[in-house]
Amino acid sequence: MDRLFTAEDIRKYFYASCFLAIVCLLAIVYMVGTSGLGNSLDSSLKGSGTMDIRHDNERSADRAMAEGAGIVYDYSRKWGVTDEAETATSGFIVSSGTGGYKTQYAVKGSGAGHKVDYRATKISGDASFASEISLTGNEAGGENFDSVIEFDVLSGNATIRGRVYNQTAGRPATTEELDAVGRYLLQTHLNVSSTLITPAGWLDFCAGLNRLIDPAVAPGIYIAPEGYELDDTGNLVRQNSTE
Repeated sequence: MDRLFTAEDIRKYFYASCFLAIVCLLAIVYMVGTSGLGNSLDSSLKGSGTMDIRHDNERSADRAMAEGAGIVYDYSRKWGVTDEAETATSGFIVSSGTGGYKTQYAVKGSGAGHKVDYRATKISGDASFASEISLTGNEAGGENFDSVIEFDVLSGNATIRGRVYNQTAGRPATTEELDAVGRYLLQTHLNVSSTLITPAGWLDFCAGLNRLIDPAVAPGIYIAPEGYELDDTGNLVRQNSTE
């Protein structure tokens, strides 16, 4: 009776099976390795003429416009790596800008209780702009916000306005404000972090208030917050629950 497979056939099938197994293993490793990379958007535009492009997101935004000028524009955004992680970068180069209101660049970002807002309008001549906005979670359970912005109009002319807002005090407060017309090189870097309010944080608040209540530090009359009272030693403590 003739054999269905020869020794050489078995050897070939064995090698083929090993090869397919390796391919499958590499595919699995690739899928697992890229599953945590999150989402991304990359855009690039080069040429001359009239253009208007913008990106609006919850944590960052930018807009680039040009009329009758040569431009190079690049944008990249990555998000979804974790619940609190996002990075957005953009670059804009203008050649022979006409100085009209339709040639401009603007960038915004927010995080950790702060906002940044910078824009250059009426760009004429040659200019370049770059920005990088990133938001990540920190070990304390809050946010870390980092923004790096550069406007270079030393070879051209533009109207530049910029502001940094601090919102941690409960209402917007200007940390930095800029208005400039002419030829400038602007570089700004903001890095701030915020933490979540925790029970330990409330205890720190009470400890600080106790120091204020001490007559030796600052004599006067103080009203205890609702749910708290002074003990026999004059320290602020939580009232005993009657429920």
